[in-house]
Amino acid sequence: MSVLFLMCVASYWNFEAASDPTHGLVTYQSRDQAMNKGLAYVENGTTVLSVDINSAIPSSGKRDS
Repeated sequence: MSVLFLMCVASYWNFEAASDPTHGLVTYQSRDQAMNKGLAYVENGTTVLSVDINSAIPSSGKRDS
C-alpha cells in the first residue's frame, strides 16, 4: 500500500491532538502522530483507527488514541 494512498484516505478523517473532553484516559493524536505510531493505517483497503495496545501505561497515565 502506498504512502500516498494512505495519506489520501487519512485526509477524510478529522484528527485532533487534544485532551479527551470527557476527561477519559486517552490522549488524542494528530494525523501524523497517529500514522507514525501505527494507530491509523490502511489494511487490505480498509481504514483502521486504533488505540495503543502495546505500551505499558502507568495507573495515572493516558493511552494514545
